[in-house]
Amino acid sequence: MKLDKKTQQLINRLPKTVKVLHNTYKLRFVDRSDDPDWDDDTYGYIDLDASEIVIWKVVSPDRLVDTIFHEVLHGCIDSGNMRVFLKDEERLVQSLTTTLTCLLRDNKELFKCLIKN
Repeated sequence: MKLDKKTQQLINRLPKTVKVLHNTYKLRFVDRSDDPDWDDDTYGYIDLDASEIVIWKVVSPDRLVDTIFHEVLHGCIDSGNMRVFLKDEERLVQSLTTTLTCLLRDNKELFKCLIKN
């Protein structure tokens, strides 16, 4: 599958790492065909041991943002010692990803102000 131009531009603008409390995760973008273990519903994963967030790079920009945010939320749960059963954690993260992504996108001015202070 070919990489979308807008997706590539977004990847180029993103920082190389994400800091979550005391952990720093490297962002790595991969071609999913390199790893046959990925299933059709998987767009990325967080490797807590390697401190790395791995994202399939051939997705739309919106899916890329959602996937990064989703994996960062898993990092927040781990860093904040909020581990729950995996099934419950996944449901929580899926719900929070949608809610918080919309919150951030719909309230840019609020978050700009909060970040400055």
